[in-house]
Amino acid sequence: MQEFVETYEKWRKMLLHTNQCLVVFVFVVEFLISVLLKESDLMLQSANVYLMDFLIIPTVLNLLILLAGQIALKFTKPDSEMINYIPSVQLSLICMVVACTHFMFSSTLCIFCMPPFTTVIFGDRKMTKLVGIICGAALTGVFLCRRFSVYRLSPDPYFWTEAIIAFAVLFASVAVCSVLIKFQKEKSDTIQRGYLSNLEMKEQLSRDQKTGLYGNAVFMNTLAEIVKTSEATGNMIAVAFIDIDDFKRINDSQGHLRGDQVILKLAELMQQNNSGNTFMARFGGEEFAIIFRDEKTGTAFDFLENLRIKFSELKYTFVQDTITISIGLAVWKSGCTPEELFDHADTAMYASKAAGKNRTTIYEHDLTVNSAV
Repeated sequence: MQEFVETYEKWRKMLLHTNQCLVVFVFVVEFLISVLLKESDLMLQSANVYLMDFLIIPTVLNLLILLAGQIALKFTKPDSEMINYIPSVQLSLICMVVACTHFMFSSTLCIFCMPPFTTVIFGDRKMTKLVGIICGAALTGVFLCRRFSVYRLSPDPYFWTEAIIAFAVLFASVAVCSVLIKFQKEKSDTIQRGYLSNLEMKEQLSRDQKTGLYGNAVFMNTLAEIVKTSEATGNMIAVAFIDIDDFKRINDSQGHLRGDQVILKLAELMQQNNSGNTFMARFGGEEFAIIFRDEKTGTAFDFLENLRIKFSELKYTFVQDTITISIGLAVWKSGCTPEELFDHADTAMYASKAAGKNRTTIYEHDLTVNSAV
C-alpha cells in the first residue's frame, strides 16, 4: 500500500508541475499571438484592451488557480483520497480560462478532453465522473461567455451545433476514461492474482509436502540470514537437530506408511509448541531442525526436553516399544558460520545417540555435554 501512496504522490506532483508549465506556455502563446495580430494589423481592439482581456486577466486567473491548488494541498490530509483530485480539478479550471478567452475558436472547446484523461493515472472512476461534471460546468460557462460576450460573433449560426458537439466530445472522453480505468483495474487484479498464486506455489514448493514444515534449503537460507543479523545485533541464536531413534527399524519392520505416521506425530508436536521465535523444518527423512531466536539457552533446552518427553509418551497401535528422539543443541557465538553452527548441533545429536539415545545434548567445544534422559 505504501508503494501506491508514493507512486500517487509522484504523479500528483508531476501533474501539478505540468499545470504550472501549461500556464507559462499559454502566456507565451498569447503573447506571440498578440505580436502577430498587431504586426498583421488584425487586432480588432486597441493594444491595451487586447493585452488586458486576452493576456493579463487570463494569466492572473491562471496564477490564482495555481495558488488555490497549493493552498488546497496544504490543508488536505496526505492520506485523504481527495488530495489526488486537486491537479485534475486545477487543470479543468485552467482549461476553462483558456476556452473562455478564445471561445471564437471551435478547436479550444476540445481542450476539456484533457482533464478527464489525467484521472486515469489514479484509477478512480469517481474522480473521472467528478472532473467530467466540473468540465461540463466549465464548458457551460464558456458558451455563456460566447453568447453574451462583447466579442461574440454576430450572427453565430454554429452556436448550438458546436455546443452539442463539444458536450458530446466531453461525454465521450469521460466514457473512454472510465473504460480505461476499468481495464486497468481488471489487469491489475489479474496481475495480483497471478502474483499471489506464484507466492502460494513458491510457499508450497519451499515446504515439505508430508509435514508442512519448511525444507532443508529454506532452513539453511534462513539460518544464514539470522546469523548475519545477529553478527550486527549480538542477538542469541541456537540450533537444534532432532533425529528419530532407530527409525530404519520401524520402516523395515512396520512399513513406510507407519513410519510416516511417526514422522507426522513428531511434526505435529513441534508445531503445537511453535512460537514466534522458532523456525522449524524437516531436514530430511526422520531428521528435523529448529532455529531458536532471542531465546535463552535454558528456554531452548526446556522446549526440546518437553518435546522429547511428550514424543516418548505417544502410543502406537502397530508397535509396543516406545519410540524416542535424540536431540543436539548448539548455541551461536560471534564468528561462527551458519554451517559450523549446524554442524555443532549435528555433533551434539550424535553425542546423544552415543550416550544411549532419548536425550538432549548441548554442544560444547571440549565435547563435554549436558544430557537429560
